[in-house]
This record gives sequence, C-alpha cells and structure tokens, in this order.
Amino acid sequence: MKKIKLIWEFSGNEAIKIAEHHLIHLNEYTSKENIDIIDQGTESLSKYRSLTYIITYENFLEKIRIDLKPNKGYLVNK
Repeated sequence: MKKIKLIWEFSGNEAIKIAEHHLIHLNEYTSKENIDIIDQGTESLSKYRSLTYIITYENFLEKIRIDLKPNKGYLVNK
C-alpha cells in the first residue's frame, strides 16, 4: 500500500510552538478516527517557519484531506 506524507505549515514568531501544539491535535484526531500513523513530527525550517507532518497510508488521504486540509502532500517510500 502506498504511503503519504501530509504537511501543515506555520509561520510567525511562535511557529514551532504552534506546530508542536498542532501535532497534539493530529494525534487526538488519528486516534479517534483509527488512522494508522507510520511517522509524525515537527520541523523548524527557519526562525519563523515550521511544519507538522504525519506519514500514513494512502487509503486515509481523502478523509484527512477533507477534515484537516493539509497544505501539502507527497507519496513517500519510507
């Protein structure tokens, strides 16, 4: 089954804190909706830009896309 990486981007002075907090809500959502997570995390791209990501299976894409509206998504080979 194909795997996808979904990304939510944040900017501003508190970008990393917002990204870390968003990950908490993503964990709550994926647990409640029984969505399998392969990997997850946050990344600081610069002082004012950060992101939150999850890697999951392609069959969950449509539900997550509609419910949570990620900024980007990629197929991954992880």
